[in-house]
Amino acid sequence: MKVLSVKYQEKHFRLIVNLVKNAREADEVSRQLCLVTNRFLDISVEHFGSIMADENVKLGVRKQKVVSEWAPMTHASRNLSELAHRLIRSQPMIQRQENRPLIWQDTM
Repeated sequence: MKVLSVKYQEKHFRLIVNLVKNAREADEVSRQLCLVTNRFLDISVEHFGSIMADENVKLGVRKQKVVSEWAPMTHASRNLSELAHRLIRSQPMIQRQENRPLIWQDTM
């Protein structure tokens, strides 16, 4: 976030909190991060969603399987599905501009 803010003047971010025990923990992590980023970076962070800690994700990595395909009813799979639907329905945060490369293009 700091690099995007300083180098590309991005001021608005969406946050997905990973490996949380429950929604309350996700809200607290998001709240704390928002306090820090508002104070030190002058940026806004929207809590976009969270992914619950789920042992099935670790098992999926070991099996080299996508957790949402082989265990679609687990917490993490449902969270990922909800996030995907929310992302599809949302407006893009920024418009692609020629003078502002996508982050992964700049880091490679």
